[in-house]
Amino acid sequence: MKQDVQLHTHPSWRVDPRDDEWLNNFKGKNSRLPQHKDLMAKLTFDEQYDLVIEGISLLEKWIGKKPIAHRSGGYSINQDTILALTNANIKIDSSMNVAHKNSEVNWTINKVKERDNLFEFPVTVYDLTLQLLGKKFGLRK
Repeated sequence: MKQDVQLHTHPSWRVDPRDDEWLNNFKGKNSRLPQHKDLMAKLTFDEQYDLVIEGISLLEKWIGKKPIAHRSGGYSINQDTILALTNANIKIDSSMNVAHKNSEVNWTINKVKERDNLFEFPVTVYDLTLQLLGKKFGLRK
């Protein structure tokens, strides 16, 4: 059986109030970056590029192959993320999600799009309208 491994970036471990205190302490002490930089779009271009290059290097070391695809933790993406990925020779991304506030860049809804030497496979989104007691409620998922 073969497994496809690609790059998924989280600049820091997010402290979660639902986790035990020891786990949150561990995350705080062992995280690459502080909590206020917990999403790619919160980082400068240089910080994003360094994180992507470090992730690529680790995957090459661990599995002997360079990843060609990426998805950002929390769907966090901005123009600097795209530039960091293309400069690192990542060819595929699926961080864009029109239904998520962390996606600062969205090229399409539900369609693969190539731009800036990057193929974007966006997260699938659907619109749903419910009718309840004579009222319509629109939901985007």
